[in-house]
Amino acid sequence: MHKLNFQQNMGVSPILKKQRMGDFVILGWGAPDIQGEIIYAYLIKVNSLGEAIWEKTYYPPELSYELNAYDLEPTSDGGFAFVGNYRADGDWTFKTWVVKTDACGFDRCGMRANH
Repeated sequence: MHKLNFQQNMGVSPILKKQRMGDFVILGWGAPDIQGEIIYAYLIKVNSLGEAIWEKTYYPPELSYELNAYDLEPTSDGGFAFVGNYRADGDWTFKTWVVKTDACGFDRCGMRANH
């Protein structure tokens, strides 16, 4: 496990949800390139000391130019769900994006994910 440096890893203010056992799940989004285009979302589960338990990165079904993720909620099966929107390259219309995961952050909706 390693401690997270939120300033380094997150380009925006993350959404934080506390779990029953004292762990936290963090939803955020960011950009891997220097131009700052937001193109992926992520979930990070940390323990009460801020040490990462797991980290997952999620991509919408189309190559996106801009992406937002929000409304993180735990689900009855121990997983998580969040909603957001994205804008595909060459399209100025935002599309809705929903991700449902299992308890370990693995995508259950068929979206592209890096594990």
